[in-house]
Amino acid sequence: MSVLTRSYPRLSLCLTWPTSYSRPVGISRPKFTTPSPPGKTLGSIAITRSEILIRLGKPGDALSVLHPLKPQFTSGSPYYLLGQALEDTGDKRAAIDAYLESVVRPSKDQHQANARLEALWTSEKLGSERELQRRVAARLVQNFTTADYVPRVLAHPAPDFDLTTLGGERVSSSQLRGKKVILDLWSVWCAPCLWELKALQDFQEKHPELVVATVVDAETDTKRLETVIRNRELTSLRISKAASKLREKFCKGGVPDTFIIDEKGFVRIEHLGSVPDVSRYFDADLKAIADAGPAREPERTATRVQP
Repeated sequence: MSVLTRSYPRLSLCLTWPTSYSRPVGISRPKFTTPSPPGKTLGSIAITRSEILIRLGKPGDALSVLHPLKPQFTSGSPYYLLGQALEDTGDKRAAIDAYLESVVRPSKDQHQANARLEALWTSEKLGSERELQRRVAARLVQNFTTADYVPRVLAHPAPDFDLTTLGGERVSSSQLRGKKVILDLWSVWCAPCLWELKALQDFQEKHPELVVATVVDAETDTKRLETVIRNRELTSLRISKAASKLREKFCKGGVPDTFIIDEKGFVRIEHLGSVPDVSRYFDADLKAIADAGPAREPERTATRVQP
């Protein structure tokens, strides 16, 4: 069972992403500010330089470039490079911390960071796989705050879907008209995804009036999926396999992604990333949807800009 967050860059169109870098509500967001363009450019050059130095077998030189920039790191890629440089210089414990930061932050390097994190965790004999998962979960909570969470209610027509759960239940967009739906897209290698599953099951039990449906890719290894279901005690959670084009319909990107769809088939809330407290966030989401009233006009899509 893996502990990766997501494989992401999200550079393409998605359901209504504002042109400025403020995430739509319903999205758990780390607290940071977007650097000014000059600083961002200089930082990008330095990151590229450190990557080249690592490839040239000069991890010490890469560290001298990366360490001064560390307070500015927001995505997972710089942390991944830092982890590589630390590992190559023999500082494996510090490398584990850097890889952990990469795993819990969006970037194209999360899958690789996850593999290195697991390998070092095992070789250093720091604990069991479950203990590593707990550490990832704890780091996710630290990276997000709930105190100032205010959902922004959206109004996008949800793409059509027609799913069959592993238990044989049909879950389709047309069939579910008249009910709120929480649709969660996840993967077996994604640690934050796994962390949310039991909470999603509990939320379904708490709210029988709505439907919680989760989806993994059709190519997911069945035995690995069964292991997740068994270890996470997912006795009643709806889990379906679907082709990757379903994820592309909702948003070209990574996992976990969660969408709250109202009775008329409109996406009202998007969580593009892990939800640190499923119950509290979703309760706030449902209240915000009720307060906003029925969806009216669909919002236009906009190009998402990667931080």
